[in-house]
Amino acid sequence: MSVPVPTIAVMTADRVAPLLKLARDASGASIGLAIRALPPGHLVEVPDDGPLFWIGEGAPTSEDMAWARAGFAVSGLWPLLLDSDGSPAGVEHLDYRLEEQTPGWHLDRGSEQDFPELDPESLLADAWLGEITENEENEYYEPHERVSGLAPAGTDWPGLAPAATWEGHPDQYANGMVEFLLANEWFRQSRMVLVPAVSSIDALIASRCVLRGLPAPEHTAGLVAMLSSWARRFGAQPIAMRPDTLFVSVAAPPTDRPQAAHVACEHFAFAPDNVNQNSDSFPEYVDGIIDANLWAFWWD
Repeated sequence: MSVPVPTIAVMTADRVAPLLKLARDASGASIGLAIRALPPGHLVEVPDDGPLFWIGEGAPTSEDMAWARAGFAVSGLWPLLLDSDGSPAGVEHLDYRLEEQTPGWHLDRGSEQDFPELDPESLLADAWLGEITENEENEYYEPHERVSGLAPAGTDWPGLAPAATWEGHPDQYANGMVEFLLANEWFRQSRMVLVPAVSSIDALIASRCVLRGLPAPEHTAGLVAMLSSWARRFGAQPIAMRPDTLFVSVAAPPTDRPQAAHVACEHFAFAPDNVNQNSDSFPEYVDGIIDANLWAFWWD
């Protein structure tokens, strides 16, 4: 099974339309979100472009998130779970500031067409060259603990991991992982954001948001390129963000150590801080993603 991957699109009236409907009818019924009422919230607007997304004014339930995701095909609004990591400013001051970066979110002045289309294979291969050298020279790691100790091609870039298959729809896994995050209180101040988009990955473009650890807006293009590739190969979907962390649900995670090592090479090139700072070693990281339907990427 595969999921559609969007092309880079520009802001159009079609993106704004569902948000304007929400402004007129806060229940959500006008955009196909029926059965239950939309929780209280408000629109976040950008000068010259109008509404950018809708944000809830209180913590959502997993049922809220699943309901919004189920209505996405009709509403055109993808739900993301946002967390300020306990910073009141991160939640209370999400309105657009032209010269100001709020904790966790930077709403860039550029429009969507500023994001280039990137090839994920080239993106990772280029990143690998510098990161593998640093990892190999790190005296903290024993030889068997380094990336090359498990990587399929040693210190050489192994290429992209083969695609996997999964049962059901990726949304089922997204709902399950959001429920897990909320039930286990991973987020201290959570909010539901509804972004007008053609897919979960396109929502990262449409919201114009980048993580604190990736301060340049063009890095969003890299996120989109990699998530598009993982969506095709593993049924991955972005579901939540902290100021410095991206959470991704995965329908088809690696099921054994060789598969996990290959996928972990991609993770290492994509977000090296995950391995170099959040794990004791590469083998530990590899073991941690076996059968894991949730990937978290953190940048220092």
